[in-house]
Amino acid sequence: MVKSHNKTPNKKVLHQQAQDSWREVKKEDKENIQNRIFELLRTPIRSYPFTFYEPVGESQSESQKESQKRPLIPLENPPELFDNIQPSSNATAQKKSLDIIQKSKVDLYEYNNLLRTASSHELRSQFVSSIKKLEETILIEENRLKKLRNNAAAQQRVRKKKKENIEENIVEVYDTPGRPSFLIKNPDLLEKMHASVEFGAADYKRRKEIIKVRTIKHFREKMDEDYGIYMAKSTLQNYMQPKHPGSKEAQRHHHPAQIRFAAVRRDEMNSHVDEHYCLASVKGVKSFATAFPQDVLIISQDDKAKVPLGMAAVGRTFKTIQTTNEPVSVPDHDFPKAAKHKLVPSVYLLINPSDTNDSLRSGKVRIFIRPEYFLSTSCETHMVDLMSITKEENFREFTHNGDTVKPFWCLLTDGGPDENPRFLANITKYLLLFKKLDLDYLTVRTHAPGQSAYNPVERSMASLSGKLAGVELNAFTYGNHLGSVEGKITITDRDLGRNNFRHAGERLCELWSRDNINGHPVITTYVEDHDRADFLDIEEGSWDWIDRHAQICKYSLDIRKCKDRNCCAQPRAPEIHNLLSANNGFLPPVIRGHDGHFLNLIHTLEYFGEKLPGYDEHCPSITSDLYHSLTCRKCFRYFPSKAFLKQHTKTIHSGERVPVERVAINVVIEASKYLQQDYEYNAESTQDDENENSNDNTSQELQKEKTTKRGRGRPRNYKHN
Repeated sequence: MVKSHNKTPNKKVLHQQAQDSWREVKKEDKENIQNRIFELLRTPIRSYPFTFYEPVGESQSESQKESQKRPLIPLENPPELFDNIQPSSNATAQKKSLDIIQKSKVDLYEYNNLLRTASSHELRSQFVSSIKKLEETILIEENRLKKLRNNAAAQQRVRKKKKENIEENIVEVYDTPGRPSFLIKNPDLLEKMHASVEFGAADYKRRKEIIKVRTIKHFREKMDEDYGIYMAKSTLQNYMQPKHPGSKEAQRHHHPAQIRFAAVRRDEMNSHVDEHYCLASVKGVKSFATAFPQDVLIISQDDKAKVPLGMAAVGRTFKTIQTTNEPVSVPDHDFPKAAKHKLVPSVYLLINPSDTNDSLRSGKVRIFIRPEYFLSTSCETHMVDLMSITKEENFREFTHNGDTVKPFWCLLTDGGPDENPRFLANITKYLLLFKKLDLDYLTVRTHAPGQSAYNPVERSMASLSGKLAGVELNAFTYGNHLGSVEGKITITDRDLGRNNFRHAGERLCELWSRDNINGHPVITTYVEDHDRADFLDIEEGSWDWIDRHAQICKYSLDIRKCKDRNCCAQPRAPEIHNLLSANNGFLPPVIRGHDGHFLNLIHTLEYFGEKLPGYDEHCPSITSDLYHSLTCRKCFRYFPSKAFLKQHTKTIHSGERVPVERVAINVVIEASKYLQQDYEYNAESTQDDENENSNDNTSQELQKEKTTKRGRGRPRNYKHN
């Protein structure tokens, strides 16, 4: 029937033909019989009852081509199961791969059987496609299963090795995934960490172990240098005590040593009633500088904390490391106890107003170091340092505009004794710098007491303190220069002391010059002698000169050129001169707006015009009564102290006649036994001045009544050459 392609043969004839064919075939071997069966199965024929079929010749040729392309794999028996391979109970991935492989092989067996019996071209194509996918799936899963078994075997070998080590007391139990800890490779890691922080006593008489204070950077270097253990910063911190034990971050600190960060800095800042007033004054000068960057130079100056000799220089502005069992202490040896046995660094930060990337808080740092015993710092030494900076080529881009020094200088200080612009001794030194450089304008601005941290130079000085952690400057490099005189330890050999101070100062210069600050190199110089040769040809200004050229306030000093060309030269910055001419050549005072905020200085000049209030009139610490007592009754000019007011009256108004009512008022005031003359007004004595003036209420009321009757009012500004 297959060979004849007869779909409706006679059953009796068909049965007889089958009997005859079998008698002939069964005499042959098994292989020939199997080939005959496959030949009949490969012969396509559409079975009854379907009547639609393709032509016999075309179907047969396509089926033969398909057979030639992909040889059939005879599967007489179903695939064998993996009964002899049983993964462990927790090997979920292996079990999953085994199930996929077994199911794919069963499906592959069935599809092969269907492919043998299928005669339709479409069905055979579908079967072939499914078989290919199953074979790919089996290959992928077998490779994956092989990797899983290899990994499991490797883990078993590692566990076995760890178990053997544990039995020998070699390492701790570590059965978690990930990289092994440092404690496995270095069981004595914690002891080495403690040894890197602690050290024995230096003096045999004291016999006391103390803490060697270090930063995390020095800690890592010490571990690498002494024990050859390199640890990343985060890794080393994980082996230390956490900062907040109850936080989630503390869980990362596994097996910590008894070492923690010790904060030896002071974060709190004293509040002051004038802090916003002073900040507004400094910000106003900065905004003015950004408007004229080609003519204005900003210099932030301050004296850094004195660096002692013969003991560790531990600053306040960085974190250090210590063990939790001992407090922070200085090195245990006999350090020098002589008075003024320290180095005094004077730090200057030159700011370029045209660089507005960091709100005018960064620039180039210049440091001068002086020995406190032989040469301390004063306002005159600061002026000498500023003159030296103007001569250095490295700072020319900051100090010069072309070939000349910039005509407008702004000095930002913290108001210390050697920088306070209210002290007459300091004012005379500022005049030397003003005259020597032929400046058009010099303004000195300070912050309120306790607010020196706002000084821009403080940010640069913080990095200098970190470099001194654990550093000890030798005080006796060339020998001991100390001795006892009348029971006091002092320097007996001055020449030897100078040599020792010079060596320590140059060593400090080397430490601070290694790294950059704000992207600029740090230039440091040790100054041994004071040289004021630059100011020998400059005459110090008298009070008459100061009165005509300066405006002195509680937290600022302004000096400008007058209009008399026989006294002062022509201004070198005419644009700034014309702008300030509306306020007699000075920057305007700090004014509080209706909303309680202080106004910008440039906006004050533009919108207020000649209706400006008096200087320091809006200062919170100066009451109206106190302000009235510090104002000249003849020209209505304000001074920050009664000593200045008295000097002004004596010099400027000595020949003038005072009105009758004002003479009577002065007599009453001078006759009051409770009134004291304050010749040196201090920033911290505002409340005392208020108490002293409380007994003058009667005389002040009398003056107010007379002023009201005469219809007179005090003008808001004054004019003087």
